[in-house]
Amino acid sequence: MKKLLMIMAALVAAASIGAQSLKDNSNYQKSLELMALAEQAFADGDYDAAADYAAQSKEYALLSDQYVEKMLAMTRADKAVEQAKAKIAWAEARGAAAAYPDQMALARADMEESGTAYEAEDYPAAEEKAVSASGSIDGIARAMAEASIAKAEAAMADADKANYKQGFPSYYASASAAIAD
Repeated sequence: MKKLLMIMAALVAAASIGAQSLKDNSNYQKSLELMALAEQAFADGDYDAAADYAAQSKEYALLSDQYVEKMLAMTRADKAVEQAKAKIAWAEARGAAAAYPDQMALARADMEESGTAYEAEDYPAAEEKAVSASGSIDGIARAMAEASIAKAEAAMADADKANYKQGFPSYYASASAAIAD
């Protein structure tokens, strides 16, 4: 019986790992109450009651674990959604909607699906869709960077044709170094 109580105590302790606030976790609190009853019943020699309380405590500890996992999933989804929103705002501020309408539409659709999943408390799906939206924006950022690099390389080619290397050596060297990075 003591072994069972030790296992129950370990389960209750494990439930506490990662919880945002155990004070808000009624299942954890109930598990602790039942564990105290189990320990008292065991001390009083009422082994059947102790086993019953311990079993109930275990059930509440499992419910507590599920609650903690749900809260962690919600936190991950919240972070992914905020990151995706920031990336979409960044892309919109740079005119990406006009230049990359398909990718922006995909990112917005993913965010809409993320919101629907979040409302349904399907936090892993909400996180997944928000990450997908961020990925679409990352693709836009790469395309914008590549376009800027190509534009800079074309300008350097024009500068080479106009022999700016001799006329403006410091500017030419700075521009060459920037493109090389």
